[in-house]
Amino acid sequence: MKADSIIEKNGQLRKHLTPENKQYYEELMTYIRANSTFKSDLDVEQILLDILNDILEAQSNNQTAESYFGKNPKESADDILKSLPRNLTETLRFALSITLGY
Repeated sequence: MKADSIIEKNGQLRKHLTPENKQYYEELMTYIRANSTFKSDLDVEQILLDILNDILEAQSNNQTAESYFGKNPKESADDILKSLPRNLTETLRFALSITLGY
């Protein structure tokens, strides 16, 4: 599965979130995407989809995303980003684009 199709599925599933859970998830998602420069896009999007599915399952049990994760979105995102390995290809692509930009 490609990152684009995961992003599309993510967008469809987000429609099922309660307003409170949607706000939590979108803050988490935005922070992770903004700070995942040297991570694989596919890995990032897959973990975001997994988190969304966890939140939807917790929501079906009348649990909020915040109570399920027990942290604010930024703290959760920092923990998630630490667990994702660096992607050498993305790092080299970023360095090359900066070099070519000069």
